[in-house]
Amino acid sequence: MISKKITNLIDAKAKELNKDAFDHANEVSLIIKQLNEHINEVISLSEEKIEILLDYLVDCFTIPLDIPLDKNTKIISALGRLNKQGHSIKINWTQRK
Repeated sequence: MISKKITNLIDAKAKELNKDAFDHANEVSLIIKQLNEHINEVISLSEEKIEILLDYLVDCFTIPLDIPLDKNTKIISALGRLNKQGHSIKINWTQRK
């Protein structure tokens, strides 16, 4: 079970980083309502409007991942997959410098 200290820290950081959480959630709710009304043929949305709404939702539910790397770190994408499909990449944190 997560300690109370950790959950309090998470809550504090969430409030600090997302001061307008209620307004943001309300906006997302309104977008979903519009999309549902379009699906149910209550309203009609253009393809462009649907794309704009979906892009906004994707931005809301996408978590940016910023990993600070040393200036000498090289990323080799040509290697392809580093793990077997369905298996996580295991990192031995005790051997890292």
